[in-house]
Amino acid sequence: MVNDYRRVVDSLNYHRLTPEGVVKVNLPRIVIDLFFQDYFIAFKNACPNVTLELYATDRKVNIIESGFDAGIRYSQDVPKEMIAIPFGEKLSLIPGGQPGLYTRSRRARYPAVIS
Repeated sequence: MVNDYRRVVDSLNYHRLTPEGVVKVNLPRIVIDLFFQDYFIAFKNACPNVTLELYATDRKVNIIESGFDAGIRYSQDVPKEMIAIPFGEKLSLIPGGQPGLYTRSRRARYPAVIS
């Protein structure tokens, strides 16, 4: 009986140390493009018993009300009551275009104006 108890405890400890289950993550679409290969595939290889359900949208979604376990946000979009952990490298994105675009007298306000 003691051996059975030890086996049960050992089994529980193994499951406690080995992450498993489903994690629903909400994130902006650009995160898939920028980080999928480096982070999500590496995570899947490190934690094969965890299923990541990634929901990519550019809409602002309330993570809790929508039933997500986690979310990836731009730092300025994290509500004060949420815990934030930096993810990936800090990025600095800047617009770019053809040299002639910046010398025109009118400013491009929409993508259609740029094309």
